[in-house]
Formats: sequence, C-alpha cells, structure tokens
Amino acid sequence: MNKKELSLIISNILLFIIGGLVFIFCDELKLGLCILFAFNALFKFINLININNKDYEDLWGSILSVIAFIALFYFDIITKNIVLIFLIWLGLMSLVRVKKADFYHDQKNKMWIYKIFNLLSILSIGLIISLGLQTNEINIKLFSLFFMFNSIFDIIEPLFIYIKGSKNASNK
Repeated sequence: MNKKELSLIISNILLFIIGGLVFIFCDELKLGLCILFAFNALFKFINLININNKDYEDLWGSILSVIAFIALFYFDIITKNIVLIFLIWLGLMSLVRVKKADFYHDQKNKMWIYKIFNLLSILSIGLIISLGLQTNEINIKLFSLFFMFNSIFDIIEPLFIYIKGSKNASNK
C-alpha cells in the first residue's frame, strides 16, 4: 500500500471515529458541526500535503469545509440557515466528486463507476438528512451520521485501488 492510499484510509478512519464521538457525546449543534467541519478540513488539508499530487479533490474539500465552518459563526443557528449551509456544502462537494469521476473516466479507469455511485449515495443521504432536518428539530446526530457515511465511502476508494493494484501485480 503506497503513501497516498494509506494517508486516505487513516484520515477517513479518524474522521469516522470523530463522527462517532460527536454522535455519542455532543448534544450542542453548533459545537458538533464546528468539530465535524473543522476536522474534515484538517484531514483533507493533511492529505493534500502528504500526497503532493495534482488531485485537487482534497484541496477543494478542505476549502469548502473551512467556508462552511466560518459560515456557522457568521449566520444565526436556525433551521433554515443550517440546512442551507449544509446543502450548499453538499452541492459543491458533489461537483468536486463529479470532477474526480471525470478524471478517472478520462484515464479509462473503471473507478469512475464507483465515484458516480459514491456521489449519488452521499447526495441521497445528504438530501434525506436535509429533509429530516426541516421536518423535525435539528439534531447533531444526523450530521455526525452523514460524516460517518461519507468517511466509509471515502475509505472504500483507496481500498479498491490497492486491491486492483495487488491483483495486477500478481497477474504479472
């Protein structure tokens, strides 16, 4: 397993653990969201520095998470604002994922199929959570579950790449 795959797996496992800790221990919405967006931005930025390649998915993920983190302090914490911040962040992150899928498709790599599945899954989960937030009171547990699902999907990609690489090496 190379440095890129290992860095992505470790950071996403840590994000999953942080999402679980927020799910279990945090009851304050603003604090929980700040923790989730801050650690998401931090891990994406660390991956960008560690990997040092031309893949800008982590750069944009980090920038968008920092913007969402700052927006939480700028706007009042009411249902419409939180759902709006989350949906804008989700939409822009979806555009980043589409760009990554296009990158894989241009290289004639079958990982683009997984990236589109990943995009549709995360987008569906995010929209369902947003609808749930508008009908009920806002709950940090829903946001932490979203970040946990997101990290699970992001763990799978480097594992697929590693398995594919090890199969190609054994076939030679």
